[in-house]
Amino acid sequence: MIKIKSGLEMRYFAAAAMFIFLLTSAISVFAEEPRTKKGFTYNLKRLIDEAKKTVKKIDDELEKEEIEKRNRQREAMVKEHFEKGETLYREGKPKEAKKELLEAIRITKDPEMKSYIRNSERSMRKEELARRKEEEEGKRRLKAERKEEERLERERQRQLEKQRKVEERKKEEEAKKQKEEQKRLEAEKEKTEKRHKKRLKKEKTARLKKAKEKAKGIKKDLKLRLKGLPFRTTEECLVVLGKNPKDKKAFDNLVELSQLVNKHLKKGKTLYKKRKWKEAITEYRKALAIDPDNKDAIYFIKKANAKLKRLKNK
Repeated sequence: MIKIKSGLEMRYFAAAAMFIFLLTSAISVFAEEPRTKKGFTYNLKRLIDEAKKTVKKIDDELEKEEIEKRNRQREAMVKEHFEKGETLYREGKPKEAKKELLEAIRITKDPEMKSYIRNSERSMRKEELARRKEEEEGKRRLKAERKEEERLERERQRQLEKQRKVEERKKEEEAKKQKEEQKRLEAEKEKTEKRHKKRLKKEKTARLKKAKEKAKGIKKDLKLRLKGLPFRTTEECLVVLGKNPKDKKAFDNLVELSQLVNKHLKKGKTLYKKRKWKEAITEYRKALAIDPDNKDAIYFIKKANAKLKRLKNK
């Protein structure tokens, strides 16, 4: 009751203030206009009517505000009683719950609450419509965004496919170039190998020719040295001695040939130590020409050839 009384006092105060304001305005208008009895009465009457209308309007607005305020308080009370009743019911206190729920219903029976409830329902419907509209708008927006994303994804896939094809083409071209380069290198290698084989064949022919010439020289030299001897090799002497061990001529010839072989072996060993492999081989071959089974000559010829081969490879 105290709140309602204070609200009424506020209304009366506002109405009085409005009346004073309008009266002041009327006096100022009257001062500006000609001071005739007719004009003064007309203006004042009009201002009083306007003031009454405004005061009535203010009263209505204030009353609506008070009703709205009271209804909000009642709504808060209804919610409080309803929640309390629900809690009590869950706790197994039906009587206390019923009392609270009935109190909530009683508050809503107030005549001032009818229009408030209707307005609340209308507001709820509007809010629901607005919510649905917003949801639909959100769905449309989401659909549009998905379409745009799909379009962008398709575009991205097209670009990737295009890039992939370009890369594949580049790889094919590179592979083709590598293949051509490999063929060229193989052809060049084949030509080089042919030239190398031809050169080796020529060198081999030249070496054989040189070796034959050397062999001929050795034989010629041996013929000159062995001139006057009845037997040219130790084998011949041994064959004769095998038939006739007392053959002095064959025995003397064998001694001379053995001394000559030892001489060539000694000379070959000296040249071998001095790392003169070719000259050493020549001396050993001279020794083999007299004594074909001489193991020292065969051994050192193999060693000297191996040394020459190693020297060439370096």
